[in-house]
Amino acid sequence: MLAESFLNWLVGRPESDGQVQLQWLNLPSSWGVFVALAIVSAVVFVVFRLYQRENVNGPLWLRPTLLTLRLLTLLFLLLLYLQPSISLVNSVRLRPPIALARDASASMAFADRMTDPQQVERLAQQTGLPAAGLERGDFTRVEVINRLLGDGQNAWVNTLRQKGALRVVDFATDLRSVTTLPAIDNNQSDDANSDAAKQADDSNNAPADIPADVTATDDGDAEESEGGEDFRVRPLVADGVTTNLSRALGSLIGEDSSVGSIILLSDGQHNSSEDPLELAQRAARRDVPIYIIGIGDPTRPRNVAVDEVYVRSKVRPAEPFTIEALVRGEDLDDQAIVLQLIEQPLDPENQQPLGAARELQTKSLQLPEGQGRVRVNFEHSQVEPGLYLYRVVAASVENEISTEDNQRNSSPVEVIDDRVNVLLVSGGPQWDFQQVLWLLQRDPSINVSGWLQSLDPERPQEGNLSLKTLPRTLEELGEYNVVLLMDPDPTKDFDAAFMDALEQFLETKAGGLLYMAGPNHATEFLGRSTTGRINRFLPVQVGDAEQLDFETTIAATAELMEAGVLVAEPAGLDHPIMSFHADRQRNAAQWAEMPNIYWTFPVATAKPATRVLLRKINPNDPSINQPILVSGRYGAGTVLYFGFNSTWRWRSVGVQAQYYDRFWIQVVRYLVESRSLQGQRRALVETDRSEYDLGDRVRVLAKVLDNQFQPLTEERLTAQVITAEGVTLPLELKKVPGQAGEYQGVFAPQSVGQFSLTMVLPDRSDDLVKLSDPLVQPASFRVRSPSLEAATYWLNERLLRQIAEISGGRYFTLDQWNEVAEIVPEKVSETQYESRPEPLWDQTQGLRWSFFLLPALLLTLEWSLRKKAKLL
Repeated sequence: MLAESFLNWLVGRPESDGQVQLQWLNLPSSWGVFVALAIVSAVVFVVFRLYQRENVNGPLWLRPTLLTLRLLTLLFLLLLYLQPSISLVNSVRLRPPIALARDASASMAFADRMTDPQQVERLAQQTGLPAAGLERGDFTRVEVINRLLGDGQNAWVNTLRQKGALRVVDFATDLRSVTTLPAIDNNQSDDANSDAAKQADDSNNAPADIPADVTATDDGDAEESEGGEDFRVRPLVADGVTTNLSRALGSLIGEDSSVGSIILLSDGQHNSSEDPLELAQRAARRDVPIYIIGIGDPTRPRNVAVDEVYVRSKVRPAEPFTIEALVRGEDLDDQAIVLQLIEQPLDPENQQPLGAARELQTKSLQLPEGQGRVRVNFEHSQVEPGLYLYRVVAASVENEISTEDNQRNSSPVEVIDDRVNVLLVSGGPQWDFQQVLWLLQRDPSINVSGWLQSLDPERPQEGNLSLKTLPRTLEELGEYNVVLLMDPDPTKDFDAAFMDALEQFLETKAGGLLYMAGPNHATEFLGRSTTGRINRFLPVQVGDAEQLDFETTIAATAELMEAGVLVAEPAGLDHPIMSFHADRQRNAAQWAEMPNIYWTFPVATAKPATRVLLRKINPNDPSINQPILVSGRYGAGTVLYFGFNSTWRWRSVGVQAQYYDRFWIQVVRYLVESRSLQGQRRALVETDRSEYDLGDRVRVLAKVLDNQFQPLTEERLTAQVITAEGVTLPLELKKVPGQAGEYQGVFAPQSVGQFSLTMVLPDRSDDLVKLSDPLVQPASFRVRSPSLEAATYWLNERLLRQIAEISGGRYFTLDQWNEVAEIVPEKVSETQYESRPEPLWDQTQGLRWSFFLLPALLLTLEWSLRKKAKLL
């Protein structure tokens, strides 16, 4: 203390300016210290020896006096060389910021009923909301939080700001910065009022601890008045599709973080695989307590819901079909669910109810313990043609939170009374020809005419409608809905007239065509000048038909003779011919069980605006794959391309070839719909899937003809999307390059529910959207809520309490809101910093003169004594 006081007196600084420290800027270090000591010792020894040997006549005190003066001079020069300097050391008190993390996931949009009268009363006083409304659950979690937090200009926020800067962030899947409210200083004598403390406070207010990818704030996040002290917080919006507590906490307590405490507002429904308890342990190691305010009702709700009802859109009279319902239950224990299937006739013109509904079946089922989903199948058949709607209703259970989701309607089902006429042509008696012919003959809704080209002319052809000659004209082909060509022989029956009729059959009659390639005739059929015209119809690009010679094809085919993996395209699992089960995962698993295939015909690629349904993947090199089942359109008709001829292997899957039979029946149904459903229709609207999650993009395809039933040539058309709320939205469709009359567009739904797609033809004056327009075949699809947030929305109090306890924080209920601001600690740490060293002789004018005059005075005094003693 005496040394510090002496230094303060010496340099003329008050002690309030900081602690004064003396430094030697040129002081040697390491081995240089020993060198310097050796040099100084040598100089002193030399000076001493010189004075010892010098003959001095005079008083006894003269010799030591002269030696002392000379040594003092040398010592002072050494002092100047070492450059004594003064630096000031100041202490700054820093307060780390407090992070306020708000859960912005979709589950925060739920409204909870409050049953505890005391909690209701306290929360009503804090929010100003009516107690009766809180008891009924009239207000969502977001609304309650926004009332409690306000715009950041209330006593609760100010109490926290007196303990440090308040950083407000929102989190769901990722962390998003909202704003930073600077700390409020009440102690005017605090060091934070100094310039250095203000700089430290500014550094606290900077969001340096949040990673760069999450610190960007939206415009208007914080509004600042002219005085610079009016900071506001924007309201919380629940728009996140998942909740990732680990990512939020990890960002706030990361290596670059400087937060002192965290206040977490959440329902605790963590949807990620990461463990948030590990982050709580890290927070404890870094002394960052987490104070959690739990939001929501911890009681898992009892509920029964019918989430979806799936059914085919077209069936035949007396044809069995399945109505599949997805039923969900929550906390039902052992209670059974009773389901009813109800049929409602509809008016075909406006799809309004026609007559009374009738109950068809009743089923009772047991759901898995806790929360689970099951699929329930109702088998039904309808003999009367018409349009029908099927409703599945679940009986309510005791203490159910809501009965609004206890029933769900299917999409309309049309029962068509006309029989399907199918022409099946094959170059030889291959297995698929025989099996499909027998299958179609057994179906009561199908008339099939078989034409086996290799059959002896004297023997009759098989089928419900036996043929003596192959149809060759458009009028003869027009009697059929579908033409199936299984590896046909181009040297028999197929001439230019037949190919002309087949093209007109597709373009103007809206017929359906299937071409199955085979190892016997595919190369010649696709390479001939006459039959090669089919390449224009097919949805695949096989290359220049004139260059398809036998050796090239055999070489390419030989490479594919090894067994390849049959892979169903994920985007094609909803296609009508691919759907074995309504559940996509179950459907994908079923296709994965199908036997692998060997022979395939090599094609270059699928054409634009087509859908690849199956591929053959090389197991040794997955990048080598062949599209082997592709759907497309030509003119008004539908075309399917089969690049293999071994579907008969699928008969081994399932019970009594159930999947093989169902696949081929679905193929015929799909091909016939373009004929039986279109008739005089000029527009067909389709989507790539029938179901989407909110946030997915819907790909829309349309095939449009003019009033002469020729492909439309406009560059752009406008489709119309009808939302679940009945709002009509325009959607621009652009022409597909190289595809006459085909258009595509993309739509991003903004809400959940059932959507419809239709369009007004350009040459029609009707502005009114009609889903029942006979000239347009509309499409429909369903948009679902994100399953994670929709399925788990109750308060996970156990997890939140664990996080708070492990981190050293505390858990609060929502009505304890005011206590949080009081209990969060104010953390203060002191940091010292030094000013730049300044030479001691520059501190005052007197020191400057003393440092440079004192050596001269010493040398003058020595010279004077020597002169007097006559030593010079």
